[in-house]
Order: sequence, then C-alpha cells, then structure tokens
Amino acid sequence: MKKTIEELLSGNFRHEHPQLLFSQDKIEVTLKAGDVYKGELYFGTEDNQKIRGYITSSNRRVVPGTEKFSGTTVRLQYGIDGAGMHPGERHEGWLCFTTDIGEYKLPFLIQTEKAELKSAAGDVPDMDTFVNIAKDDFKEAYRVFTDRRFELLLRNAGQKEKALYKGLSKQPVTFQHVEEFLIGTGKKDPVKIELKADQNSFYDISESVRETFAVQRSGWGHLRLEVEAKGDFLEVSRHVVTDEDFIGSYYQVEYVIRKEKLKKGRQFGEITVKSPYQQLTYQITASMESKVQLKTEIHVKRHKLELLRDLAEYSCKRMDSKTWIGSSRFVLNQLREEGCDYPEYQMYEAYILHMEEKDEQAREILKKFKHQNFVRENLELAGAYLYLCVLTGLHKDREQAIRRLYNFFLQKEDSFLLFKLWLEMNPEDKGSPSRLVFMMEELFEKGCRSPFLYLEAWNYISSDTTLLHRMSSFWTQVFLFAGEKGLLTEELVMRFAYLTGYEREFCTSMYRALAMGYDAFESDDTLEAICRYIMLGNPRKPEYFRWFSLAVEKGIRLTRIYEYYVETMDTSYQRELPKPLLMYFTYNNTSLADDKKAFIYASIVGNRGRQPQTYADYRDHMKIFAMRKAKEGRMNENYAVLYQEFLSNPKTEGQAKLLAQKLFTHRLYCDDKKIRYVIVRHEQLREEEIYPCIQGVAYPRIYTDDAVILFQDGKQRRYVSTVDYNIKKLFDERELTDKVLGFHIEEPGLVLHCSEHTELKPENLQAFQRIPESEEFSDEYQKSLKEQFCYADTDPDYGDRLFFENSGGSLRLRAAVEAKAGLEEYPDCPERVRGKGYDLSYYVSEGTKEILEVVFGAKSGALITELSASQTMFHAVGTIMENVKWGKNAVTSALEHPSAHDAVEYYCKQTGREFREVPANQTTGGLDPDTIMQYVDKDTVLLSIMAASNISGNIMDIKEIARRAKEINPDIYIVSDAVQHAPHAVIDVEDWGVDVSNFAPYKFFGVRGCGYCYVSDRVASMTHRKLTCKAPDVWALGTPTPGNFASMMAVIDYVCDIAKHFLGDKAEGMSKRELYVEGMNRIHLQERGLLYRMLEGTEDVPGLRHIPDVEVYVDMEDLTYKDLIIAMGIKGIEYADCAQKYMEHGVTIFERVKSSPYSKRIVETLGLDGALRVSPLHCHGRDDVDKFLKITKDIAEGK
Repeated sequence: MKKTIEELLSGNFRHEHPQLLFSQDKIEVTLKAGDVYKGELYFGTEDNQKIRGYITSSNRRVVPGTEKFSGTTVRLQYGIDGAGMHPGERHEGWLCFTTDIGEYKLPFLIQTEKAELKSAAGDVPDMDTFVNIAKDDFKEAYRVFTDRRFELLLRNAGQKEKALYKGLSKQPVTFQHVEEFLIGTGKKDPVKIELKADQNSFYDISESVRETFAVQRSGWGHLRLEVEAKGDFLEVSRHVVTDEDFIGSYYQVEYVIRKEKLKKGRQFGEITVKSPYQQLTYQITASMESKVQLKTEIHVKRHKLELLRDLAEYSCKRMDSKTWIGSSRFVLNQLREEGCDYPEYQMYEAYILHMEEKDEQAREILKKFKHQNFVRENLELAGAYLYLCVLTGLHKDREQAIRRLYNFFLQKEDSFLLFKLWLEMNPEDKGSPSRLVFMMEELFEKGCRSPFLYLEAWNYISSDTTLLHRMSSFWTQVFLFAGEKGLLTEELVMRFAYLTGYEREFCTSMYRALAMGYDAFESDDTLEAICRYIMLGNPRKPEYFRWFSLAVEKGIRLTRIYEYYVETMDTSYQRELPKPLLMYFTYNNTSLADDKKAFIYASIVGNRGRQPQTYADYRDHMKIFAMRKAKEGRMNENYAVLYQEFLSNPKTEGQAKLLAQKLFTHRLYCDDKKIRYVIVRHEQLREEEIYPCIQGVAYPRIYTDDAVILFQDGKQRRYVSTVDYNIKKLFDERELTDKVLGFHIEEPGLVLHCSEHTELKPENLQAFQRIPESEEFSDEYQKSLKEQFCYADTDPDYGDRLFFENSGGSLRLRAAVEAKAGLEEYPDCPERVRGKGYDLSYYVSEGTKEILEVVFGAKSGALITELSASQTMFHAVGTIMENVKWGKNAVTSALEHPSAHDAVEYYCKQTGREFREVPANQTTGGLDPDTIMQYVDKDTVLLSIMAASNISGNIMDIKEIARRAKEINPDIYIVSDAVQHAPHAVIDVEDWGVDVSNFAPYKFFGVRGCGYCYVSDRVASMTHRKLTCKAPDVWALGTPTPGNFASMMAVIDYVCDIAKHFLGDKAEGMSKRELYVEGMNRIHLQERGLLYRMLEGTEDVPGLRHIPDVEVYVDMEDLTYKDLIIAMGIKGIEYADCAQKYMEHGVTIFERVKSSPYSKRIVETLGLDGALRVSPLHCHGRDDVDKFLKITKDIAEGK
C-alpha cells in the first residue's frame, strides 16, 4: 500500500492490469466411464505480481482443489469425477478465476472413452463379427465374451437373448458357456463326435500294449472331451481333451493294456469319450492266451454247462431218460470232435452207458484210467472213478470203496458230489433223514453251492415236511432252486411262510423265496407272511407296493399296512385310493410323512366327484395342512393341487401372499444326470433364481414367456439348448392373479407376470407401479441392524475386524446387554411379592413364558435353567435315563457337541445300558435318517440328535427322525440340541415331536451365564433334583436371575421387530410367536443369501468354491438344509496358522482340529483332519462377505 501511495504522489499512474497467464490454454481430459482423474496447472502474472481470489466451476464434474488462492505463481490441483457418466459422454465448460486483477475463464472439455468392443483384430460391431471370431479363434471369442462391453452387441436383441447372456456370463465363465451362448442364440450347432471304429481285440499278449483309436469331430466351436477307462488293465494317457488337441478333425486317443494286470481268460474293458452332449464307447477285449485256445476253452465251458443243465432237468423229472441220454451223448460227441475228450467227460459217458445197462462198454472206458492216480489231481474225479468201477464190477471190494470215498469226502468237505456218491454206495449206514439234512446244511456252511445239493435237500423235505423246522440261508437257497425248477408244493410253501414268522432280521433271498411261493400257490396266509417279513427290513421300497396293495385289497389287517401302502406306491401319477385306506387315515393322519400325506389329499381332491363323502370328511384336515405347508414353502405336483383347491379364494392378505409365492411354479424334468441346478433368468429382474434339481426334478417359477432356463452341473458349467427337458405348469393362474392383486401383494414375480399378461385396470394399477425387489435385507436396513450389536465391526483393544466366529459365541445385542445390566444393580429378591422384588418377578415369569412359548413353540412342558446349555442337557438326559426302567440302549451321533454326546455316554455307563453312536455322512456333513434308524430298536430308551451341526452347518430333519424312531419304538424319548440352530431358524418342539431341546443365549445374540432347556410334560413330571417346596414341574434351583430373562426377552423383541419391519401394518394383531417365526424366517432367508454369496461369489470376487487352493468341506448343493456355517481349509496352510493369518487381516474365525477335545470326535466322523469354521451373522452385509472373500483369496495366493 505504501509503495502504491508513493507512486501516485510521484505521478506514476498504472492504467492496465497485468494479464493472468495459465500453464495450459484449455483443460482436455478423456477418461473411462466411472473413473476419477486428478490433474494440476499453474497460473500467475508476467511480472510475478502477487494475486489473490477464488475459483468456481461451471460443471460439478470438474472440481478445483481449493476455492481461494493467494500468491505469485499458484499451483492448482483439480479433480474430474466420471462416476455416473456413460461411455462417449462429453461435458464442456470453464473454470472461473475471480481475482484482484480481473476475472478470467479457463475452458475445459472432459469426455469418456467410447464403449467399443474390441478384439485382437479390431472392432467387434455386431454378432456376426463375434461369430467369425469364434470360428477362427475361440480363445479370443472367450475374451470378448467376458468383456463387460459385450452387452453392446445385444442392444437390439430381445429379452430372451439378453437374459441368456446374463445367465451364461455369471462367474465363473467357461469356454462351455460361450459355446452354449452361440448354440442358444442359433449361431451354430453343437460339435458332434464319432468313432471311426468302436472295438478292438488283443490276444497272445506277452507284454504291455500301447495302442490308439481315432475320434472325429464335425462342426466348429469349443469341444471338451472327458476320457475314462473302465477295466483294471486299461489306462488312458489323457483324461481331458480339448479342441486344441485335434489335428484337423481327428484326435488319437492313446491307451495302454497293462500285461501285469491281466488275469486268466478274456478281459473286457471299455473307454468312454464324453462331450457335454454325447457319450461314445470303445470296447476292448484282451487276453494272454491265443484266440484259438480261448475259443476252445469257451466251447468246453459251454458244453459242460449243457451237460449239467440236462442232468439237473433229468434229476428234477423235467426230462425223461431217453431225452437226457440223447442230449448228453450229442454234447459228448461234440467235445470229442473238438479234441476235448477229457477224463471227466469219458467217465460221464461211462455213467450213461451204465444207465443204459451197457456195463461192458462202460468198463472198457474205465480201464483206460486204471493206472492213473486221480487222487493227487482231483479228489472228485477220483471218487467218481471209484464209484463207477464199483457200479460196473471193475472194483469188487465195496466196503473198501466206501471207506475210501468217505476219506475223500473228509479231505474235501465242501463237495456234494463226494457226499452223494458216499450216500449212494452206503444206503444202509447213512443214518436218519434228519442227520443227513444236518450234513447237507453243514456242506452249505462250508461253501458248497451245488444245485444238486439243493435238489437233494428238497427231495428230503418233500417226503417229510417235518424235517424243515427252521429257516436259514441254506433253506432259502433250496426254496429258490425249487421255485426256479417248478418243484414247489403248496404244503411246503405254507410251512416256509409260517417259519418266516420266527425270523428277526430281513434277508433279500428269503423274501424272493416267499414271493416265488406266493406266485406258485396264492394264499392270504402267505401274503400276510410276506408283508410281515418285509416289515423286518426297509418296508418303504417301491418294489414292495405290490404286496401291501394286495394285502389292502384282500382286507388283511396288519399294523402300519396302510402307511406302507402309501409310502411304497408310485406318487408320480394320481389314482383312486381304496376306501378302507381313506377311512383309516381319517383318524390316523399323523403317521405319514408330509409328501405322502399330500399325495393322498391330492387324490381325494381329484376324485371328489366319485367320492364326495370322503372329500367332506377330509376337507378340514386338508385345508389346515395346505395352509401350513404353504407357509413352510413346500412344493410338488400334489401340494400344487391342494394350494389351488384351498388357497384359490384368499380371505386375508396373509393367504393372498402365500398364494402369490406359489403361483407360476412348474415341474421341470430332465434325465441328464450331471445337472444339479435349474436357473431361471428373467431379463426384467435383477437376480436369477436358482432351484435344486433332485433326481432330475426341479420346481422353478417362470413368470414370462421370454424367461430363459439354464442348467448347471456340479462343476459350475452351464447349459441351455443342449439339455433336453419337459416342463409342466402346476397352476392355472388366469383367475388367481386378479384375486391376489386385490390385496396389493408386493411379490416380484407376480408384478412381472401381470405387467406382461394382465390387462391394466384401475383396481390393479398399484401393482404395475411396484418395482420388483429380490433382496430380503436392503443395505440400509442391514446396517441399521448391525448398529444394534456391540463391537460388530471393531474391537476396542485390537481395532477394526470382521467377526465371523458367531458359532463360538455370537455378537451381543446391545439391548440384551443393557437389559441384564439394568437389573443387576438391584439387590431385591424376585421371589418377593412387593416393591422392586415384585417388579423383578415379572421378568422371571414372563421371560419363562416367552422362552417356552415364543422361542421353543411349546404349548406345555417346563423350562430348565442352568448356568449353561451344557448343564441343562446333562440334567435332562440324566433325569430320563435314571427314571426310565425299561430299555437296554441309548443312541446319539458322533457329530454331537460334547455336552449332548457325553451326557448320553455318561448316563449309559451309570445305568448299565449300551451306548450307540451314529456316524456322520461325510458327503453332506449331516446325519442320514436311514442310518440313524439302523441304531434304533425297541429297546432304545433315548435318541439324541442335534438340530444343526456346529461345524458343517447341516440342518437335520428332526421331525422326520423323531417320527421314524417312534414307529420303531413309540415310547422312545427324543432329545435335540438346538444351540447352533436357534440363532438361524425357527425351533418348534411341538411340530418336531421332541421331549428335550435347549439353546444357549450367548450364541443367540444374548449374554453368557445361562442356558435354557425345554422338557415335555412326561419328562417334566419325572423325579428330578428340585427343592421340596417347589411344584413337581419346577426345575430351577435357588433364586432365579431376572437379568438373564430380561436379556433373552430383548432378543425376542429384536427378532419380532424384524418381522414388523417387513410386515408393516400387517403385523397388527399377530401373536408374539407368529411375529417371532416371521422374523426368524427373514433372518434365515437373509443368511441363505449371504451363504450363497460366500460360496459362489460375484462377478468381482470369486466365492469359496471357486478360489484356487480353497476347499469347502462337506459342501451341500441344496442350501435350504444348511445354516450360515462353513467348514473350509486352504491347501498348504495349517488350520491354526491360517486362523492367525485371518486375524492379521482383521478377520476373526476359529479352527476346529483333532487336538481339541471339543472337536476331535466331530472332525473325525466327518472324515477331516480339521477345519476352519466360518460363521457370520445375519447383520453382516454383502460388503462384509466380499471383504472376507478378497482376504481369503489373498491368503490363498500367499499375499
């Protein structure tokens, strides 16, 4: 300022301001859509004058690094935000510099790169160009297909083509997906393969042989062949062949015949060559012998069988003597002509001559072998020779011959021939018929399986039926032989049927013998015996329907005959059921599995015109059943009939919602055994829908005609046009959609269907205005839930973290912690009836009620409270085992938590009972009901099976297990440890049919220091540890802790609030149990989505199933039977070291290994050395899962 004044006083006036100079005349930036760019520039005056001012931008995408500036030469950093910009988008404007020397504008131009799909050869403007690329270089076509700009080619395509692309471009993308896309869009046909020859034979093999055969391909495109050898002696050099391995149109499959693995005679093997669409078989015959020698051996074996067959037919009186002799002599002549005139055949001819009373000719044959010592070579041949010599008079000393024959028999005790010859030679001293029958049984036990033994035994019991006084494997084979030869008699069939009534174990051969007997001589007694015998085994096999249906038809009354009738019949088609059966199930409708019950009900609905009274009798039962199963989400053809019948006129919004969730379901069948999932893609919906394909059947929902159906195999490969299938609509939704729309149901599939198939009307206008949403928890709502938990994202001492160890103790709900802490301050006793003590008693009484009724779903019974859930389990199991005086064993599984497993084991020892342990299914990580039932019998006191595994996450079907166990023993006590399952899904002890179930609050969002256990009325009334002054059904010892109950009540309220969030006004009037069930179902759905994301990943990050070197143990395809628990490992890293690496990356998980007493038994029954247990919670979000997957990928890659 002083300098300026002096210049003015001296007359030195400045008339022009200096110009603002910039380091560049214009800002021009090109960036990718969605990217952010950072740049800088300099500005100032020519004479370095100090300037100041501020900067503004004409466009929000160009952001100056500072608003104000001051200085001589100013450095300005700026940023350009490309978020939300589209490819090829342009923005022009200026930065305005308002300074103390004037205002200046610096122009800018920002633009995003044009979205151009390029290949190595240049632009890819259309599908035809892409097809040509695929013809020339399929690898390059794959790279183009996986480019996110590939969708540009589909701008003018139909919805179906777009949906097809989205379905096939889902990670992981394989070459096969590109092939399927080209086939599905009609751009090419599948590549076909054929064999130039389909068999080869090798003889006189003296060393290993290396050979090839040609596979020819036709058509262009990707081809991946799997080559497999069947046969111990066969090996192939390569198991996988791709199109790159072909030379022109041919590939030579190389194989080796291993000489050292060949056995005597001819060996047969085959090599299969499989593409996704074809399977070809190449047959190989190999032998170390010459072809002529082998041919001779085969002829000799065939002729020998012909001789034995004819002898058996003659012995069974099915062939006369003349025919037998003529046929045998013809065969012997053929053997002689072929140079196979072996001693045994000559002796057989001598025997025939003797039968023709031509002993002189027979002796001439036998004299040839006078000096041959058969004893050293073949005892049976020696015995036959000796026998024939006695018969024809060549050997005079009969007594000596008998002794020698018996001596031969003693040396070869499994020979029926020697036994029979000894009997023939010694008719006087052979003993009583019962002794001989006993000797024949011994022959069988020593390995003799001669049909002539069976015939001999049959002849004895045919002459005296009292000789058959017990059943055995031997007599079963005798009856089978007699049945095949048409020798059965009605008397022996009846006796056989009678004796099977004393059997205690099922044998398939004995069943077949019974069936033969019935087919020969039908009788109700035999039919009843068959049914009873089947019930000793697995009576649910479809092949047994014949017998149960006959028994029902003939009015035979047996326990569970009607149940087995239904369980064995083919439910793939409807038929009119017998009236007695329908009458029976009117009063016994709790003994069937749900799917069978649905079949019966659907049959009743379908036949109501012919049986109106039956329909009327069942109507109420069927309606209740349909409502309940609809809520559970059950679906097949029979359930669809019931839903159509009983949900077609919804009276409430809840019923309308149930119906909406079932509409548009189809039954899809494909006989391609490799298919594991059916995927439905609607271009209009954001997410695809995945349905398990079990035994070739899936039940997908298809809303529009342009939906795309894809198929996925166990290796994540997807198929479209190359899988044959048929599909059937299960609902007639033409009238049903309007009824559902009247309740304003927000169901994505319904809205989509109606938008394309329903006429727009004022009453359904709201439905067309809704946006389909497929996510259960929005990101915003999920974050609000996480905020309700303590230390969900951070540890106050160790910093930020992901807590994925909720199976060991879940995140704590803040409200639960505060509820307990708030009551712990009071010293008052909750058993007082006044003042604060009365207030505290409310939490005890109301908390007990809510835990029983809301969490356990119990309408009766009592609650055990202890310091831990483990204590409650020991208390309940011990009470049952000590009070029940009958029974010899108790059953649990090797998969159980130590508290459940050891409680059963301990009290078995205490009460002197057998302890039985069921092994796990090492494929699913769970327990198979069929396997469990093998350990349960009428002497089983208690069966303890956990609701869900704490390592595999597998959910057990407790209801089905309990039902089947009670079929075997109606008085059995069922125990289910629900500690791991409780935080993830609904517990329903009434529906399950259990006597004991428990959970631990500290694993269920609550606090430590308490465990709760439900016991049924019959357990609650047992003698147990209690205070004398308390009621018989009170199990609590000492003063209860109100804070623990208040804490659990807060958890229940939290779950109910989730239900209210989704139900809105519809929650009004619902009971707390109903809200709790809805809330837990929402949690289960959310967790299933998280589980799927963890396993499959996204386009940006692969899931655990697809990260190299990561192994998911006991993985299940159907995630509906799995809680949010994953057992995994990373190859090359010890479990404890791996858990530590995760900790270093800010992730908390835990290792379960054999060295841990809590884990050893469990991981061993799963066939593992150990596992990393990963267990997030429903409040974790997609970003948490993605973060975990990225960390896992880094650890697996050694980063």
